[in-house]
Parts: sequence; structure tokens; C-alpha cells
Amino acid sequence: MLLRLLLALGCCGLLNIAVAAEPDTTPRKPIAIRKISTDSLPNNFWDYKKKVDQPLIIESVEQLEKDFDDKGFLAKVKLLADLSKDRLIVFTWSGSGGDKLELVSGDTMNMGNTTFAYKRGLTRDLRQHTHIYVMPQGTKFDVQVPK
Repeated sequence: MLLRLLLALGCCGLLNIAVAAEPDTTPRKPIAIRKISTDSLPNNFWDYKKKVDQPLIIESVEQLEKDFDDKGFLAKVKLLADLSKDRLIVFTWSGSGGDKLELVSGDTMNMGNTTFAYKRGLTRDLRQHTHIYVMPQGTKFDVQVPK
């Protein structure tokens, strides 16, 4: 009987601790993750020998100017993203013409995780693919690639 009473008091104590925890009241701010068109950017700047899960990450204007020296290209990229607040995630690879890379989930609140999913195409034609995403500095992401 004494054991049951002690167990009941212990459970009530744990319940009080769970109820006493204050909820997170920090305001959530939505973040914008957007895909930008690569139609206006030349293809000769990208390394297509990379794997799809190894994107080029450009986080500052200085890094952009160090990696690329073409003034016209730099001007176009600077128009597409404000690199003081954002970063560019550049996915480049060679593969089937039917290859797809999609943003499948993005926690748009408080810099959460963003997931990209890669799906291999079934055709045997070799194509070069470029996908560029702009997301805020500090946003985490991962790429799901089938084995």
C-alpha cells in the first residue's frame, strides 16, 4: 500500500514538472526559399563533374568574386540574391535528361531543415543540370539521393 502511494506521488510530481514548463513564446518568422531560373546565366561557369549532393554554396560577395571573374555574370548573380542576408546553393551535375531535383520539405519557420530530393531519370541521354536556390544565411539543408 505504501509502495502504491509513493508511486502515485512520484507520478504527480512528474506531471507537475511537465505542466510547469513554459511554452516557447518566441515569434516565428517565415523564411523564403526560392528557386531562381538559370536561363539568363551561362552554363560555362559550372562544374558538372560534381555529384548532386555536393552543391556549391556561395555565402558572400567576396566568395562569389573570388570564384568567378566575369563581370557580366557577377552582376546578374548580384541582382538575383542579396548575399549579405542570403546564400546561393548551386546544384550541378551531369546525368539523365529525366533527372529531377525538388524541394520536398522546408521548415519555413526559424531556419529549420530543408530537404531536397533527387530522382534519377530513366533515359540514357547525358545532360548537364543546374538548379540554384536562394535561402537565408544559416539555413540547414540536406539532399536525399537514392542508393
